[in-house]
Amino acid sequence: MLAEKLYLTADQEGRLTGLPIVTPNENVEVVLLRPEPARTKQRQPSPKLAWQGAKLLGDDLAPAIPLEDWGDAFQDQRTKSP
Repeated sequence: MLAEKLYLTADQEGRLTGLPIVTPNENVEVVLLRPEPARTKQRQPSPKLAWQGAKLLGDDLAPAIPLEDWGDAFQDQRTKSP
């Protein structure tokens, strides 16, 4: 088997240009290697905020006001009867 390395480009419709011509009924193995997309830079807080003493206290996902304190203003949709 003869190895041949090709660098191909695609046209505006996504068709590859520069493909070699092969003989009829010839078996050809093609391996496509696509470049990895550029990774987005991880966001970081501004350096101006460094060492300003900001802290997370307690559970930041829990509601600030317990659901029991809402009374009739809050109705849980899962337990609400039609």
